[in-house]
Order: sequence, then structure tokens, then C-alpha cells
Amino acid sequence: MTLALLLFIPSASAMIPSEARDWQEDLRFMAKEMVRTHKNLYHSVSADAFATMVETLNARIPSLTRAEVIVEMAKIVAAVGDGHTNIYPRATPR
Repeated sequence: MTLALLLFIPSASAMIPSEARDWQEDLRFMAKEMVRTHKNLYHSVSADAFATMVETLNARIPSLTRAEVIVEMAKIVAAVGDGHTNIYPRATPR
């Protein structure tokens, strides 16, 4: 019985185009501000690797869920390799 119920739980789906555009803008803003404000952004990740991570996520955003985008953005932030660079996503969508 439990298995049958699990099959009917709707799966998370990719976001609608306007949401994807909003997330892409958030990603661009995050990356630009990280470059602008971080004292030594590239001490643990190269500029090329950072740019590649951002570009890759930007391309994937339309096919991801909100939660997946947040996790991928957190991975980019974590690549900086310090405890002072963080993101604080909202608990609920805007």
C-alpha cells in the first residue's frame, strides 16, 4: 500500500520561464557581487573555474527546481573556500 501511494506523489518539476529568468538574474548578481566585493575570491578556485560553474548553472536553471538551483548556487559559494562567503536563501519562494 505504501509503495502505491508513493507512486502518486507529484514529483518536483522544472520552473516556469519567468522563474528561471529571475533565478538567472539572481545568479548573475551573486557572481558579479562576489567578484566585486570579495577580497581574494580566487584563492581556492580559479577565475576560469568560477566562471564555468556560473555559466553551467545559468544554462541548467530552466530545467532545475528551485531547491536544485539553491543547492547549485551554494556549491559555487562553497568553492570560494572560506567561512565568510555565504548565501541565505529564503525559506519560501518570493
